[in-house]
Amino acid sequence: MTNVEFNDETNLSQKKIMYSKIASSAQPPALVVSLIKHKIVKNEKQALWVLIGVIIICVAVSFYLFRSVSGGNVKTPSADDITAHLNALNNGIK
Repeated sequence: MTNVEFNDETNLSQKKIMYSKIASSAQPPALVVSLIKHKIVKNEKQALWVLIGVIIICVAVSFYLFRSVSGGNVKTPSADDITAHLNALNNGIK
């Protein structure tokens, strides 16, 4: 059982191809290229700032929508409410 051998049929070039699909490349991301191609921005730095702005706007809109769906008016129970609720629970258990 100690003489276990593994036959690795994947050669080095295939490993490099697989790694290059995961690792970053010298090309800018597709969204950046698209913004430059459509002449929305002039360079990569401007494109990155636009994308960061879009992310911030999306987060703000999501926060607003989730808050409006949940009602936004969440009442924090007072100590008397909690005590009354616990007393009701205890009376129901006994």
